[in-house]
Formats: sequence, structure tokens, C-alpha cells
Amino acid sequence: MNMIANLRSTVNVISQVMAFSPIGLCFTKNILILASALEDSNEKTVYPPTVDQSYPESVGSQIASDRTDKEVVQDAPFGDILPEPASKLSMKAQNRYLKAKVRVLQEELQKMNTELNDSREETARYKKRTQELEDERNRLHRVTTSHSAQVEKVKKSLDETRTHCDTLEAERNALRKVKMNLYEIIFAVYIYLLNLPFPLMLDLYDFSRPWLVYKRIYRDCTLTPLDGLPASMVLRAVQDGSS
Repeated sequence: MNMIANLRSTVNVISQVMAFSPIGLCFTKNILILASALEDSNEKTVYPPTVDQSYPESVGSQIASDRTDKEVVQDAPFGDILPEPASKLSMKAQNRYLKAKVRVLQEELQKMNTELNDSREETARYKKRTQELEDERNRLHRVTTSHSAQVEKVKKSLDETRTHCDTLEAERNALRKVKMNLYEIIFAVYIYLLNLPFPLMLDLYDFSRPWLVYKRIYRDCTLTPLDGLPASMVLRAVQDGSS
């Protein structure tokens, strides 16, 4: 009865271990070989003189037939755990097999727990790295948004500058045309002065008020000035050209 109780406790331990690590069944063949070797060595053991080895088989069969249903029920769980080759072994061999199997399953369980802890640590590292990358992505997104706003401002300023440059270019072209026309006026005034008699030139020229000379010349000039051109601009251009 004590052996059956021990085997029952061993069965409970194996059931708990197999619930966590069912892969221990792959070691059944090696453990069976070990159990068979132990059984062979046990069969060769010399029994004490008090044991009658010539005990009739009928008595053993009678004892086996007198087993109660309770004992049969207690032996039943081994059929669900032991493989078919191991069920043919003796009780001691089965007990040794189950203990060896428990040790193997415990080693496998410890190995799997170590791998699980390593996987958890690696997962934690990956989560930390993912969080760092997410923060970096958010920072870059903010920087990109700021740069995009600055680029839009620069584009707007560039468009305004380009418009202003176009306006200045148009004004420059207009002033260039005015300049060419003024050169023509200056040349005409110069020709006009050359054709005047010398006393008339002295009479026209007033050293105290030179602008009157240009005013008279502009008045007596037969050339038609530009439409909308101020007289002050023409006189200034004539003065610069004559100097």
C-alpha cells in the first residue's frame, strides 16, 4: 500500500509537470532502456534466506485475485501516463521510470522558463527601443513641420521679391528709354547751340542763373519732348549731358 501511495504521488507530480512541458515524452525510449537495465539487475539480486523462491505460482495468482477493486482503481492512472512498453515493467521499474521522467521534465521546464525569461527581457528591450524610435519620429515630425512652415514663408517672401524685381525691371526699362530720348534731346540742343551766333549765345547764357539758358533752349527747340516727361527731368538731363 505504501508503494501504491508513493506511485500515486509520483503520478500527480508528473501530471503537473506534463501540464507545463508535454515535450518530455520524446525521452521515453531512453528512459525505458535505463529502466529495463535496472530491472535486469534487480532480477539478478540474491534474495535473503527467509524468502522462499519456490513459492507456488498458484498462491501468487490467488493473492492477485484477492486484490480489492480499490487497489485496481489506484493502479489505473498509470495506464494514462506510462507508454505501452513501460506498462509491462515491474512496479519498482515503473517507479524509477516515472522519477527519471519527472527529472527530465523538470529540466525541460527549467530550460523553458529560462528561455521565457530571456524572451521577456528581449521583448522589454524591443519595447524600449520602439518607444525611443517613436519619440525620435515625433521629434522629427515636429522639426519637419517647423521647417515646412519656414519653407512656406521663404516661398512667399521669394514671390514678393520676384514681383518687386519685375516691377523694378519694368521701371529700369522705362528709365532706359527716357535716357535714350534725353540723349537725343541733348544732342539736338548741342546742334542748336552750334548754329547760333556767338553774341546770341552770350546773351542767352547767364552765369548767375544757368537754368534759364536751358529753359530758353528747351523753349526754342523745335524737337517735341516726350509725352508726360517733366521739364525739370529734361533740364537736369540736359545739364548733366552738357557738363
